[in-house]
Amino acid sequence: MNALTSALPPELAARLLRPTIRLEGPVNAAMLSSFHQQLEPVLDSPGAILLQLYSEGGDAETGRRLAQEIRLLRGHGGHDMWFLGATLVASAAVTVMAAFPIARRWATRDTTFLFHERRMTRDIHLDQALAGCRQMLEEAIAEIDNGIRLEVEGFHDLAAGSGMTSEELRKRAASSWYVPADEALRLGLIGGVV
Repeated sequence: MNALTSALPPELAARLLRPTIRLEGPVNAAMLSSFHQQLEPVLDSPGAILLQLYSEGGDAETGRRLAQEIRLLRGHGGHDMWFLGATLVASAAVTVMAAFPIARRWATRDTTFLFHERRMTRDIHLDQALAGCRQMLEEAIAEIDNGIRLEVEGFHDLAAGSGMTSEELRKRAASSWYVPADEALRLGLIGGVV
């Protein structure tokens, strides 16, 4: 065993080669369903739950939903849950990781994290009475404002207890910030590297 492996907390070492839950691919409804299917059989089993995640990102709201499920399991279910990022943890997958305290966030040595701001794609076609046009624009602005609020909360969760402030994270994420596992560890964004 190398020094990093021998320094693993026993709860993580016990599940490292056989994660309780493995999620791969886009963060979407299929991933959420897979999470629930893999979780159900182990809820009453003893020991820590290790969620291994490889994802290029996906739907921000599904990422928030997965994160909330994890927070509920940790806070109200009393489950000892650990995160292991594998190869790529990007965008909405970082939102999932933020549901774990830093000491419970780990990554494989080859992992890269991608932090970026929330994004929105929408075409607005204005072709009606001015009051209706104004209403459409106000609805789009309300959606943008809500997205910014959620983004701020997400960066706050991600930075809590790290060596960075949420504002520093937001500034770096403004230009799609790729962070290798060793740098994430140095910045205190994760608890260890395997």
